[in-house]
Formats: sequence, C-alpha cells, structure tokens
Amino acid sequence: MILIWTAGTIHFGYSGTVVKEGTYFVEYVNEEIHKIDQKNKDIIIVGNQAGTIPRFAYNVNHLRLMELEFLLAANPDCIVLCVNIYDDIDFIFRSILAIENIIDAKVVAIAISPMVYKNDLYLMNEKKSLADEGEIVSFQTLLIEKFHIPAFPILQGDNVENILNCIIDYLGEENA
Repeated sequence: MILIWTAGTIHFGYSGTVVKEGTYFVEYVNEEIHKIDQKNKDIIIVGNQAGTIPRFAYNVNHLRLMELEFLLAANPDCIVLCVNIYDDIDFIFRSILAIENIIDAKVVAIAISPMVYKNDLYLMNEKKSLADEGEIVSFQTLLIEKFHIPAFPILQGDNVENILNCIIDYLGEENA
C-alpha cells in the first residue's frame, strides 16, 4: 500500500507569501518537508513553479534562484519534469541535465502541457488554447525518442496514473 499525505503550500514566487530567501528559504522548505516525513508516508510529492533553470540569463530578472533553492531544499529522489508543448528541445535537454546534476535525482517522466498561445508564446496576457491532437502526439513522440524518458500529455487529470506508475516503478527499482 502506498500512503500519500497532502500537507499544504509553500507559496513562493509570483505573489508569494514566503519572504525567506537563500539558505533561510532552503531551511524553511526542508523543515516543512521533514514535518511530512515524520508522518511516515511512503511518497511525498512536491511541485515547483515553472523555470528551475533560466530560459535566458541576460539579466538578473531571468534567474530562477528561488526555484533552484526549492529544488535543493526538497532534495527529491526522482523528478517529473513538466514542459510546455512549445518549449525548445534544447531548453528541455538543459533542464534535465541541470536538474539531474544539481541534485542526485533522475527525471523519470515528462508531463506535457498541451496548451499553446495562438500568436506569441511569451505573451502572458493572451489566452491559451489546446494544441491539436497531432501536434501533441508528435511532440510526445519526439520527447520519448530524444530523451528515452516516458512522456505524457496532461489535461484534466489525463495520464496522472501513468506518471505515478513511473514514480512507483523507479522507487521500486531503486530499493530493489
């Protein structure tokens, strides 16, 4: 039996309420995760905001320091990397390499957001729309072939069980 505990939110980043930073933020996150760990649950799932690594590093506003601090504090056993269907393959590759080399964890699955911007993919005020089925399948196939990591489109809970099975399978292999 797998026991999963839902604990709460550490709201940082955009309009965040957590004002700690640097090692104080790492200690805070680590302490919150430790509280969950003391409840003896089998799996603790944490989620991070977008951009663990910077897409661009042209100025300090592009750096993702709190996301990196969160990754270090959580120190997960494995990762499900969430990507956008419009993300550049090189950016995804750099993300996988960076995450797996910063902490001792493996990316065990890729979750694909199938939402796109119709005109300008960086225009955050524009409404997103669902990519067409062929585009989604094509991108999923590309990710699997390029990285040899299971990839699943996510929309309204689709493929959550497949992603959880990737995590459980990896953790089972790790402890075998």
